Amino acid sequence: MDLNTDGNVGFDDFYDEVFAVKKASEVLSNFFSRPPSPRLLGDIWREGELAVMFGAAGVGKSVLATQIGRSIAYGEAVEPFEYDGKPRRVFYIDLKLTDDQWSMRYTDGHKGGRCGAAKFPANFRRVTASRDAQLPRGFKTFTQPLARAIAKLVRLHKPQVLIVDNVSLLRHSNDVTRDVIPLMRELSRLKKELGILILVLAQSEPRIMSPTLAIGDLRSASVICNYADSVFAVGYTTEDNVRYVKQLRSHSGEILYGKSHTAMFEIKKQIQDNFLEFDFQGFSPESIAMLNDCVHIQSPLADKAKALMDAGISYREIGITLGVSKTSAHRLVQQWKPVENRCPKDYRPPKPPPPPPPPQPVEPEPVEAEPVITPTAEQESEASDEQYFRKLGLLPKARPVPAADHKPRRERKEPPEEYRPPEIRRLEKQNGIRLAPRRNDYDKEIWVESFNPSGKPRIWYQFNNNGLRRWERVPNGINGSEVIWDP
Repeated sequence: MDLNTDGNVGFDDFYDEVFAVKKASEVLSNFFSRPPSPRLLGDIWREGELAVMFGAAGVGKSVLATQIGRSIAYGEAVEPFEYDGKPRRVFYIDLKLTDDQWSMRYTDGHKGGRCGAAKFPANFRRVTASRDAQLPRGFKTFTQPLARAIAKLVRLHKPQVLIVDNVSLLRHSNDVTRDVIPLMRELSRLKKELGILILVLAQSEPRIMSPTLAIGDLRSASVICNYADSVFAVGYTTEDNVRYVKQLRSHSGEILYGKSHTAMFEIKKQIQDNFLEFDFQGFSPESIAMLNDCVHIQSPLADKAKALMDAGISYREIGITLGVSKTSAHRLVQQWKPVENRCPKDYRPPKPPPPPPPPQPVEPEPVEAEPVITPTAEQESEASDEQYFRKLGLLPKARPVPAADHKPRRERKEPPEEYRPPEIRRLEKQNGIRLAPRRNDYDKEIWVESFNPSGKPRIWYQFNNNGLRRWERVPNGINGSEVIWDP
């Protein structure tokens, strides 16, 4: 019964299809009765899994994926990863390169050299998909009909391995759920229904916060990893043609090729048959792999693990003998290298640059002490009255005195005494007074009629948008009024 196509399925049928109840002991018994899942790419990709490989643009994802598909079609391993079983039928769906672009990678171009083109087995098929194809009726996006077309392709040609390169090209907006998820959902259904092995390629975004490879590098497209049983990535190093592979997720076992044990490769073309490939160089922690510095670092236990392995002892027994886990024993054997290929014994990884020295404290410049002015009794009385009114809220709070390390205020330049606007001259003539030009605390021009004993303006005049205005300082605040002109 196909629940995805039959819209008239009853609830009881749906219940029977969705749930499978088993005893935990029965599940374990069935597990031990079956042989271990065959490996396609070592412990990174196994039989019955959907794997996701991602990396930055131009890192070589398509080159490695083609090499993996070709090796599976031949029934061979990609060094250093193990391969179990016989050759399989591989379909490589290419959403990116044209036939000519792909051919240039695996030939000597049009030079007509002796090597000619790289050899591929007959059971390796390359499938191109045009993203400019006209959409069928009833579909608004390219992804949904593409998912159905891939399902039909799989049912017609019955491949055992399917490689999709790459799903990031299907994104036409920031809505990954609409652009990519329908295809991932269909691929996951094909894996469960037909048992097909699937490898999906995706492109990551530039890393900003973390210097190491992580699933978060896919940003919003990281949701595609929710459908994956295994996730691994390809990263850059400081050398142009050197890359490293890091395992990030595995539902079927421990992570063997994590940040402490990444596989290093050099991208190069074989002279004998023009095949562009990832050539294995060794193992290294990711922090050193990114520097491409002495990749053959070897643990002191590697020689013992290699000797036990040569004696026919299993990884589990090696781990028990050396006091490490089975995964660590596997890593030790893989790390072993002949003496001539090892790093020097006195090798030490490069130290990070020292942190910049802390800034030296700057001593403040000495400030000359101002002369002490003793206020008169009348000034003290007025100051106490002002504090009292400020406490009652009738006067604005006193402005804080700037600290010594603050930037000093700009020195106020009083207007020249002979400066007189026409309105001020008219006011002086009308009232028979002489106004003194000053600037207030806000660096605004005022004309003072009288001062209080502390030297502050008591009556003054100031221009605003409506003309000239009179201000007077009183015990309970400051009063303002319009200037009354004589007719």
